Amino acid sequence: ERAERAMALTVSPAPQHWLYIAQIAFLCGDYERAVSVDDQAWTNINYAEGWRIGALSLLGRKADATACFQAYASRIRQAWSETGSPDDNQVAAWFLHLFPFSDRKEWAKLHKAMTNIGLDLNHAQFQSAF
Repeated sequence: ERAERAMALTVSPAPQHWLYIAQIAFLCGDYERAVSVDDQAWTNINYAEGWRIGALSLLGRKADATACFQAYASRIRQAWSETGSPDDNQVAAWFLHLFPFSDRKEWAKLHKAMTNIGLDLNHAQFQSAF
């Protein structure tokens, strides 16, 4: 609620602001809101679309989530700085470990969303940020 109020007071929200709203919505279980944020949040920040993919997956929109993931993984591969090119599972695991989760249940939601679309993340382990 406070985040939405802050956005209403923002004259010209930047992509980071929209991403912040999407992340909050996802973590609060409001997957429809997470999906609906301004498209600039997804296209201007490389890692961002993982939240949309997660929300689509948990809404049961598997085909949309899978298509979105394929486009996302392609963009991540183009920006990848390590040697070689990551496979889909490595891209998803990378995304899961970008954020400092302190609550295993919140991380598990994102993990489940990725496995729902067929990604093999059995090797991905929760690591508490605190």
